[in-house]
Amino acid sequence: MSRKAINETSLPRSYTWLGLAVMLMLLIMAGFFWQERAWFLDVAYQTVLMIKDGTVQIQVYRFGAAIVQALPLAAIRMEWPLEWVSFLYSISFNLIYLLFFIVVTWVFRQWKMGIAIALLYTLMTVDGFYWCTSELQQGLGFLLVVWAMILRYPDLRHWGHWLFLVPALIALVFYHPLVFIPFFFCWVFFAWSNTSLRHWRYGLVLFVLLLLLWAKGKWAANWYDTAKMETFRTNLDSHFPDIFSFPAYDAFLENTLFYWWGFPLLLIGLFIWYSIRRQWVQPLLILGATIGFIVLNAIGSPDPSYRFYSEVNYYPLAIFVAIPFCYDLLPHIYQKRWCWWALGLFFAFRLAFIAYHHSPYTERLDWLATKTSVLRAQSDGDRFIMPENQIPTDTLIMTWGTPFESMLLTAAESPDNVMTIFITSQPERFPDSIRRQSDLFLMEFFNIPITKLNGPYFHFEPSGSYQFLQK
Repeated sequence: MSRKAINETSLPRSYTWLGLAVMLMLLIMAGFFWQERAWFLDVAYQTVLMIKDGTVQIQVYRFGAAIVQALPLAAIRMEWPLEWVSFLYSISFNLIYLLFFIVVTWVFRQWKMGIAIALLYTLMTVDGFYWCTSELQQGLGFLLVVWAMILRYPDLRHWGHWLFLVPALIALVFYHPLVFIPFFFCWVFFAWSNTSLRHWRYGLVLFVLLLLLWAKGKWAANWYDTAKMETFRTNLDSHFPDIFSFPAYDAFLENTLFYWWGFPLLLIGLFIWYSIRRQWVQPLLILGATIGFIVLNAIGSPDPSYRFYSEVNYYPLAIFVAIPFCYDLLPHIYQKRWCWWALGLFFAFRLAFIAYHHSPYTERLDWLATKTSVLRAQSDGDRFIMPENQIPTDTLIMTWGTPFESMLLTAAESPDNVMTIFITSQPERFPDSIRRQSDLFLMEFFNIPITKLNGPYFHFEPSGSYQFLQK
């Protein structure tokens, strides 16, 4: 006998429209702040490489990135203006998140999961909105799509269910290694909450995921994940059992209080609600997952330097509270009129908070725009090297992406105005014999011939060379 869908098939329209409004607002903000997002570090780097190679840029086998690169790559192939390429890249991330929301609500009829997706991308988001390239952000959204499908068809008897599930699990494994942890949390939470999931096929879902993780580690390992795991092991071996003294804990507490405050608000609310109902398994599961994940992050990065990077790595914490809120607490209060208004006000505050914190990302673009304008007025060159000790590192946040960011910012005005600024902490690595090579584009990881970049978007002077800037 087929089990019924765990969620009711009728959608509470007011909550569906609320979630849709949140996702549309994030999309509008992605369009409004497209320069802050598309001309920052990885997205700028990948844009330049897409222009150079004419194909998607997949880093360390994280193939999910190909989806968000489809629109900007199509614009590049059609030689649309550079501003449109970067604009499309910026909104592509949120178009995918909007698609996730539409699929879970209108296809799988899981309106609670739609609210969970809206919470995922607002609850702890500040810098992660502007550093939007992390495959973990994308993978967690797709994770909720997978769970919406499982909850819609909990018996998992039909072959069509597995025709969707197996490729979806493969995609999850190749999105990001950390996706497994929130997946396992959801697996335990839904198994405890719903007797209709307690069958061998539900266990097979977890087994297939574990098998895929093992196969990926054995046959598709990459240098980045291997290095991260080695760092984790080294930190654990050298500090155990004193693993609770890392500066990462203080940084997490500070960021949670001042930036990621949506997470503790929901966490405290859940604990109060479970305590009133005398339910202890769910809060223990939430607490165990939260503490365990915070410790894992602290061991992997004991002294984090950049909040935007830490924030994205903590995103699974949003899953640990959003799923219990949407599937345990919300069903008991959503029919009360104040609930919709309270949730709407919460989303409004989080969206406003994200928009308000655009300043650091706008300021770094302003500095680059001013610097390139001054250089253009003082020199006829298009390639420059600057020592890192002569630039405001707090303003630029990170400097390895400056060659690409400066390229995109200047070439957007005109391909003939293109300029690149390479910032280094070791200027002695670049003597005159290197700087004077005309067919050379310098970057942190490897160098590219200028002739490989010149085309519809970039017109570097073929006989030019790097000029070394000093105060």
